[in-house]
Amino acid sequence: IILGVFLFCVLILALKSGIEPSDITRDYSGVYHHEPWVGVISYLGIFLWCAALAVCGFTWRILRKIKTKEKYSIFFFWSGLITLILTLDDQFMLHEIVLPEYVGISEKLFYLFYLALITLYSFKFLAILLNQNVALIFLAYLLFAVSMTFDLFFEGVPFDTYIEDSMKFTGITLWAIYFIKSAYGELQTVINPDK
Repeated sequence: IILGVFLFCVLILALKSGIEPSDITRDYSGVYHHEPWVGVISYLGIFLWCAALAVCGFTWRILRKIKTKEKYSIFFFWSGLITLILTLDDQFMLHEIVLPEYVGISEKLFYLFYLALITLYSFKFLAILLNQNVALIFLAYLLFAVSMTFDLFFEGVPFDTYIEDSMKFTGITLWAIYFIKSAYGELQTVINPDK
């Protein structure tokens, strides 16, 4: 029922806005009649964001019931929340189009928000982040920084978008691997406490 109401509201909003309803329900390639490989790396990145988000949410849900794992539970909760923000931004182009063009918040300001958020998160959970798989998360941070640098300062350089998106995709991959490995490690201590 909730899904039906949601889809009906989407239909009404599309019709009132003069948007073809199928433009909202179909994928980008279908709407614009592109080849199916258009945006494939971007789609794979979204899958990886979602994998990291699911793993963080699942791990938080399990660990929050175990008193000795409270700090890890909080870590996975905040990691999942940050991953959710990054996923929504990446999928719906919040910092690139929505916020600058529709809300009036500049892309640079949004990058400052990300820098502050990741800095606070990293300081709060520094001990956990450094505990295992530190190279993965460090490289993810580094690649995200390179991607943002290309986005802000190297527009017009040959292959700038390709380099920016490649760095971001590799960063997302390392981010997902980091949380999958970290979650596996923590869940193993719950499943096999003697090991």
